[in-house]
Amino acid sequence: HGGKQIEANREINGLSLGGVGRGTTIEFVECYLIADDGFEFFGGTVNTRYCVSAFNDDDSFDTDQGYSGKNQFWFTIQQQDARDEGGEFNGMPNELDAQGSYPFESTFQIYNWTAIGAGTGTNTGNEALVIRQRSRAEIHNAVFAQFDGRKLVLGTNAVPAMTNNLFWQCTQGNGALGSIPSAPLALNPDANPLLRSISRINDGRLLPVPVGTNSPVYAAWSTPPNDGFYVPAPHKGAFNTNNWLLRWTALDNNGFLGWQVPPPALAAAAPSCPQPVLTIAHSGTNVILSWNSTAGCAYQVQSKSPITGSWTPLGSPIAGDGTIKTVVIPATGAEEYFQLSVQSQFVTP
Repeated sequence: HGGKQIEANREINGLSLGGVGRGTTIEFVECYLIADDGFEFFGGTVNTRYCVSAFNDDDSFDTDQGYSGKNQFWFTIQQQDARDEGGEFNGMPNELDAQGSYPFESTFQIYNWTAIGAGTGTNTGNEALVIRQRSRAEIHNAVFAQFDGRKLVLGTNAVPAMTNNLFWQCTQGNGALGSIPSAPLALNPDANPLLRSISRINDGRLLPVPVGTNSPVYAAWSTPPNDGFYVPAPHKGAFNTNNWLLRWTALDNNGFLGWQVPPPALAAAAPSCPQPVLTIAHSGTNVILSWNSTAGCAYQVQSKSPITGSWTPLGSPIAGDGTIKTVVIPATGAEEYFQLSVQSQFVTP
């Protein structure tokens, strides 16, 4: 809840890193409900891991003045009523660039970042990335979801490198993505990462891990350098099956997170989740699926065609509450099969 206003349009960030070097360890830090940026790097070479920028009013992560560190496992989630960019990455101040002085080129790296924006239909200025002048940011294995702005805004003389990132529901189009050889569209596709659940309220249903091994986060990742800092992570985004946000963040303490693996105290109280009877009906141009749900259980609708022969999740898991659940699916006109899987849905007590 930081962010004292210094003067008009100038507030204090959650964590400001001014010229910090690699002798400092920045790991497992959360900036939560800050009135400005979550994290901002002013030059320096510090490396970071396991950083959480949650519901902050301005940028989730911001770099300036030639920052050149290494970073792995970042998580961003933005609220709908106040937010800016997922990442605002500057090489040097505008006024110095205009003077023809170039001492501050940024050359930092990010691997394995999951960034969830403010949601669609909220703010067309809510870009996933703004990469400005003299920035040579490297962004690999990231997942950007639900930014209601362009995927990438590119500044003068910005030369980012972007490989094996996923974009999903970034509604205003590509922007500059793919306009430079080091950020080809083929290596930064639009694809649903199949995260288990996205929620911006404290209902115990924020679970940004992939649903299963068929998620595209497990395909075509970039291998981090073997340099003693990066750890092997054969996936895109900040998570595989391990939700490392649990048990230490304000997100968890305040009831936002769902439990993928329950703590021992909840295991004995796990609800019984009987296999439901799935009813399938055809109505006009739609297929209607319905079933009786059980409170404390999560349901995943899946489909497949006789050609592919593999089950694909349709949307996110649906939490049971003891009522009848209904899913409407546009009919494709082709032969298609549906099934429903169920498992216990653990939430924080």
